[in-house]
Amino acid sequence: MSIGDKIFNKLTGRKVETIKIDQDQAINLIQELFIDPADSDKELDEIYKLISFIGIGIGGSSSEIISKDNRFRLFRNNELGAGSIISISDLENEKYYTCKIMFMKKMKTEVKRRINDKKIRRSISEK
Repeated sequence: MSIGDKIFNKLTGRKVETIKIDQDQAINLIQELFIDPADSDKELDEIYKLISFIGIGIGGSSSEIISKDNRFRLFRNNELGAGSIISISDLENEKYYTCKIMFMKKMKTEVKRRINDKKIRRSISEK
């Protein structure tokens, strides 16, 4: 638990925890919590749209998706000149998994591959 978490928890009486994860862990969580449960191409396309989002404003920009069970939130925040932060929030347990990424190419490529695999698996099972 970070010092910021401890201060926040002390002031609010909550039990928030921020956990730093690497890019591979973030990709695996995105698959487990968002790609695997998706039922339609539209849902899968929304996930990729969030990951590949390139909106940059004066203060940066952000985008989010809520999981099908309303328990998790996938959030991407772009900071001008500082890369992106991918955050996966467990809204029930107040745990926030964060991954800072300077270059998104690996994330975009791997998420796109996993989404395409899911679409192929789904189309085969429907036949």
